[in-house]
This record gives sequence, C-alpha cells and structure tokens, in this order.
Amino acid sequence: MLAKMAALAGTTLPSDGKVGAGQPITFNSMIVTGDFANRNESGAPVASTSWAQFKADYLDAKPLGNIPVYLTPGNHDVSNAIGLKNKVGTIDNAALAGVYNYNNNPTTADSSFLKGFANYQAVTNASTTSVVSALWATV
Repeated sequence: MLAKMAALAGTTLPSDGKVGAGQPITFNSMIVTGDFANRNESGAPVASTSWAQFKADYLDAKPLGNIPVYLTPGNHDVSNAIGLKNKVGTIDNAALAGVYNYNNNPTTADSSFLKGFANYQAVTNASTTSVVSALWATV
C-alpha cells in the first residue's frame, strides 16, 4: 500500500476538464484514524508489534515525504490499553501510548496518562466509545 501511495505523488491527472485536470497529485498531509493494533486475541500480533511496524513504515520512513501526519486511536488501540474485551489476559498500551506520544511529541515515551483508566478493566459493559471520550477529555 505504501508503494502505491508513494507512486501516486507526482502523477498527473488526466486533462479531461474535471477538477484538477492536468495537475500533479500532491499530498499535503496524512490522516490515520486507527486501529494501529488488532484486538488482543490469540493469534493476532500484539499491539506493541503492530505499533512498531506502523511507526517504522509510516512515521519514520515518511513514504509521502516530510508532510504532517495526524493520528487518532481506534477502538482496539483503546481496548488493548485498558483490558476491555481482552481475550488473552494481557494489557498492551503500546499503540495508544504511541499515538499520544506522537501527537504530543514528548522527549521520552510516556504512558502515565493511562493509569487513571485501570478501573475500566473491571467494567464489563463499558462501551469503547465512552472510554475514548473519557480518555481524550483528560489529555
């Protein structure tokens, strides 16, 4: 997918009288809306592995050049971080902490903002949407 995206940059749109006709395709930003990780289930890569791959491929390699990248966590990124609907009994906050750290650009990795959400592990019927809303209200 990255190769296809990069190949589009500079491609000229057809001169057909439509919007952007004859103009090169350019990217001025990239928006990624999660999920960076799969749900914590047996057989799925853990969030820390998925986040590391995304970071290396998209954020570090910059396949579309030096453009701004905007990230938001997905529902699995949040549920993995707090243990909601966890199938394997582990908590992996790497993707959610990675998004937070990338967006806030700290000098060192920080997952301390997640400590207040440990109580959600005991909640069996909390929706991920309410957790995301509560989480981002504190940041």
